[in-house]
Amino acid sequence: MEPDSYRKEGLSHHMDKVSPSIRSFIMSRIRSRDTTMEVLFARYLRRERISFRQHGNLLGKPDFVFTKAKLVVFLDSCFWHRCPYHYRHPKSRPEYWGPKIEANVRRDKKTRSKYRRCGWKVVRFWEHQIQRDISACIDLVVTTVRERLAEEITDAVVPESRGRGKSRKTK
Repeated sequence: MEPDSYRKEGLSHHMDKVSPSIRSFIMSRIRSRDTTMEVLFARYLRRERISFRQHGNLLGKPDFVFTKAKLVVFLDSCFWHRCPYHYRHPKSRPEYWGPKIEANVRRDKKTRSKYRRCGWKVVRFWEHQIQRDISACIDLVVTTVRERLAEEITDAVVPESRGRGKSRKTK
């Protein structure tokens, strides 16, 4: 017997291999912060003795913020941000997932553009890049931070977040 919510939307429970309650439980366990990838990345950055903030309340909620160097780093999941190498469109509920993933990609582009217009450097790593060679990713961040600190960086403004919570402004 199909749940009423499925019948109303013309969906069949056979579209997914697990029940809606199990799918809900699985999805509730997907974290947006302090993922294994982020924890490992932070550990490597600390070894380099580079000052950073995690999960700054800035536009796009960057995973790592290097305020003095005006650098933000995003660690992007291959699924949620549509990696050109590893993204596979879900077979269940394509009418839901297609627009959702597309909106993520559009938001990522807007975010990158706003930071760049404000004088910030944006670095994005795909999940598979970090898994394959985290040292190379760390080296790129460390080199970028040191180069930007060596340059004379003018007082760039921080793009404000329009999301929830208070946004921070730097001087």
